Amino acid sequence: MAATHRLIWMCPELTLYQQVLFRALARCPDVSLRVEIMTPRSPSHPFPQAEQLPYELGVADQRRRVDRRLIDRVLSEKHADVVVSSYMLPTLRSAMKALAGNRRRFLYWSDTPLPRGIQWNREFPAKRSFLRETVRNRFLKWIYRHAYRVLMTGHPGVMASVYLGCPPSKTVSFPYWVAVDPDRRPPAQDENRRHVVGLGQLIHRKGYDLALDAFAKAVNERIPEDVRLVLAGAGAAQAQLQREADTLGIADRVDFPGWLDDDGKRELFATAGAFIHPARWEPYGVVVLEAMEAGVAVLGSDQTMAVLDRITDGVSGLIHETGNINQLARHLCQVYADGDGLRRMGESARRTAEAWPPERSVEIIRDLLWDGAEK
Repeated sequence: MAATHRLIWMCPELTLYQQVLFRALARCPDVSLRVEIMTPRSPSHPFPQAEQLPYELGVADQRRRVDRRLIDRVLSEKHADVVVSSYMLPTLRSAMKALAGNRRRFLYWSDTPLPRGIQWNREFPAKRSFLRETVRNRFLKWIYRHAYRVLMTGHPGVMASVYLGCPPSKTVSFPYWVAVDPDRRPPAQDENRRHVVGLGQLIHRKGYDLALDAFAKAVNERIPEDVRLVLAGAGAAQAQLQREADTLGIADRVDFPGWLDDDGKRELFATAGAFIHPARWEPYGVVVLEAMEAGVAVLGSDQTMAVLDRITDGVSGLIHETGNINQLARHLCQVYADGDGLRRMGESARRTAEAWPPERSVEIIRDLLWDGAEK
């Protein structure tokens, strides 16, 4: 059957998470999909890119600050719907202005906007200048005014966008999705799941220094001796974290395996009883969803939006106040003192993951496309 809707999706890069979404959309016979990415590879997230993709893929000209030819190509498809993910790159900002100027409908997809007082590329606490804060807020309001719909990654993002001035009638909860492996189930016993796993960029914002402090307290409070902390990933804070583990006297119980590919993550999750995500700020956190899909209980901060969006406190994990090391240490001791409770949390996390397959994203996008076509 011929496709009835043409969809162009513009985004900074092609991550593994977005590949799951795009593959699900490509399986929809009513949608013809083209993805335009701004950069072929991110140094902070070196995801592999599949050679064979079930949709069209374009890459912006890296020699140009704004790829006008790419924008013209998008505009030339007059009957296409366009989704723009993020405004952080010049070509994406220019594309939205061009679409609005030509009275073309576009949808905007974004993580939860950074709150006041947080500077993206500095350590905390740091504040944006008044000028940067003003420019950011004005451009977001411009987006909210011109976008046909504003897709936010989960309900925390919806609430934040409304707070910043987006009309509630325009907001749509459109969180991240992970592929669910029907053959992967939480084990019946927890003997082999003795690791506390953290996974992601080893940078200040992620709060892994807080995880080390909390784990050291848990060790002093007699968390079982066979429980280890594994912080997988790479980043500017890695050397400092390794030194801190040594200073805290827990270096013999902490591992730093480095950046892991998808297979490596699966193997690591298979050893995990709990997944720890103590971020000072996380605009979503797809790795939380990956842990849940693997049947792992989540110990996450209340500034990790995926935790707020998906975790039921005390059921599929435990939520701690960001920076509250004593509370996180108590949570670590609590879950490893009750193996049966830890298993139940993991099973609940898995059930939640099964309720959010990528196919739900297709339903949302199709509803939006059909709704707009009727108008």
